[in-house]
Amino acid sequence: MNSKVLILCQYFYPDQVSSATLPVQFAEDLAKTGTEVHVYCGYPQEYYKAGAVSKTELYKGINIHRVQYTKFNNKSKVGRLLNFFSFFNAILLRLPQFFSFKKIVVYSNPPILPFIAYLIQKLSGAHFMFVLYDVYPENAILIKAVNKTSILVKVMNYMNKRIYKSAARIIALGTEMQDFLIYKKNVAKEKITVVPNWYDGKQVLEKVNNKEFLKLRSRYRLVLLYSGNMGLMQDMKVLIHTAKLLKNNDDICFIFCGGGKKFNTVKENLQKENLSNCYIYEYLTGSDYSDVLQITDVALMTLIDGATGLGVPSKSYGYLAAKKPIIAQISEVTDIARDLQSYHAGIIARDADQFVTHILDLLESKEKINAMSLAAYQLFCDKYTRDINTAKYINLVKKL
Repeated sequence: MNSKVLILCQYFYPDQVSSATLPVQFAEDLAKTGTEVHVYCGYPQEYYKAGAVSKTELYKGINIHRVQYTKFNNKSKVGRLLNFFSFFNAILLRLPQFFSFKKIVVYSNPPILPFIAYLIQKLSGAHFMFVLYDVYPENAILIKAVNKTSILVKVMNYMNKRIYKSAARIIALGTEMQDFLIYKKNVAKEKITVVPNWYDGKQVLEKVNNKEFLKLRSRYRLVLLYSGNMGLMQDMKVLIHTAKLLKNNDDICFIFCGGGKKFNTVKENLQKENLSNCYIYEYLTGSDYSDVLQITDVALMTLIDGATGLGVPSKSYGYLAAKKPIIAQISEVTDIARDLQSYHAGIIARDADQFVTHILDLLESKEKINAMSLAAYQLFCDKYTRDINTAKYINLVKKL
C-alpha cells in the first residue's frame, strides 16, 4: 500500500493510556506495509511523567506532528471542554497542510475532532474513516456532563449528522454500538464495520518484579483487580459495596488502579470504610501493569445502566490476554458479555450481592479459576489480538 495516510487523534506516543496505545499500534502496523503515515496529535499530558518530547518525530516509521493545547484539569467539566476546543483549534489551524492526503483516519477523541476530517473531505475530496470509541453527545448526556437541550448538544448533533453522512467508513467497537448507530442515529449499515479494540499479548510478561505486588500475592488466596478508567460511565459504587461486604475476609484483596473523575471518590471511600484489604494505585504502565495482571486471579469490570452501545470497556482485552477470568456488571446483549459466557471465560453479575456470591465461589474453587483462565486466553487468541484487529483496520484503509 504505497500511499499517504493521515491519522488525527488527541493522544498518541508516548502517552500510555489505551486511547493512545491503540492508535500507536495501528499506525506501527500500517507503516510496516510501506504506507507513509503522518499523525497529528497533542503533546503528552496527564499520565506522562518522562522528559520533554519534540514537536516532530519519526517513530517506528510514523511521522508524528504534535500541537500545543491547553492543560486544564480534565476532571473538571469546563477544563475538559476547554482542552477539547483548544486541541480542535490547534488542528484546525493546520487544515491547509492536510489537503495533500487522500486517506484519513480520525478518532473520536475529542468528539468534535472528526469534523475536521469532514472539512478536509469537503474541501479536497479525501476519504476518511471514523473510529468511534464513544458515541457523543449521548454519552455526555447519560452521565449528565451536558444538558440534552444545550447549545453544545445541538452543535455536536449538527456536526455528527454531517460526519456520519460523509465518512467513507465508520468503525464501531461492538455490534451493540453498531445497532445504536443504525437505529438511533440513522447511520447506513453498509458504512459501519465492527472492529473491537485489542491488546498486544507481548506486553504481558510472566515474571513479576514489583516487590509490593509479590507481597500481596503471597498474603492473599484470591486477588481481584479493577483496572482502567474510574469515570462516570463506570459503576464504582457497586465495587466499593462489594469490597465492604467482604472487608472481614482475610483471604481476599481488591486492587484498584487507574484514573478518571471517580478516582479520588473511590480512594476516599476505601479509607472512610477502613477497607484494609483494598489497595489503590494511579494508572500503572509497562512492567508494573504486567505485574499486577500476573498476580491477579480474577478481574472485575463494570458499566453503568444505559451505557450499552455508547462505549466498550477496553481493559477487558488485557485481562483476557493475561488469562484472567472476568466478573462483569455489563449488559448481556454486548459482544464482550456474550463472548465471556459462550467461552465460559467470565460471569455476569447484576449487583454487589451477586459479585460477592461469585467471588466466594471462586475462592473455594481453584479448578474453576484455572478452567476459566484457559478459556479467557482462548477467547483472546480467537478475537482480540493485535494482529487480528489491526489487519482489519489496514484492509479498510486500503479500500478508502
